[in-house]
Amino acid sequence: MLGEQLMITDLSRELGLSATPIREALSRLAGEGLIEDRRGVGHFAWRLDAIDLQGLYDLQMAYLRGAFLRPAHAWSVDELGVGEVADDAKHLTRTERIHERVIARSRNLWLTRSHRLLADRLAPARRVEPLVLSGLEIELDHLEALLPDATVEELQDAFGGYYGRRVRLATDIIAAMRGPGRGLGSI
Repeated sequence: MLGEQLMITDLSRELGLSATPIREALSRLAGEGLIEDRRGVGHFAWRLDAIDLQGLYDLQMAYLRGAFLRPAHAWSVDELGVGEVADDAKHLTRTERIHERVIARSRNLWLTRSHRLLADRLAPARRVEPLVLSGLEIELDHLEALLPDATVEELQDAFGGYYGRRVRLATDIIAAMRGPGRGLGSI
């Protein structure tokens, strides 16, 4: 659950591992900023409320704007990453693939690395978007169709609408993330 303490003994028992690899994994996750390390207290899943989620969406849009505005090499079909994905992971995988392609097009290593961390922070919200947002496949189809030939303005408009909808519904997305059956496995 969001904000929940990640107990080494519980994780060790649940995963069937000794405490040492759990401790090491938590330390690495904290080093990447994916979980919170409170010195002397332990590790915690990041607490996320609607304002935090809106901020993450705004940051994602800022990264995309940065990528749009950099001189870019031409899109290729291979780079677009268009293709079939298993149904259970389709929305999350397609969403991440589209964003990764836009960011990678900028050829900016630091933007790419920062984006990857942000994508990891947004993954729990993206997993529940199908519970809150309708028309996701149409939305992703539209973004994919734009990528090969779109102008900067067209990309900004399309992604602006994409994120505007999520910002408006951030409270509902957070509620879905905290819904029944959403334990550590969904974070």
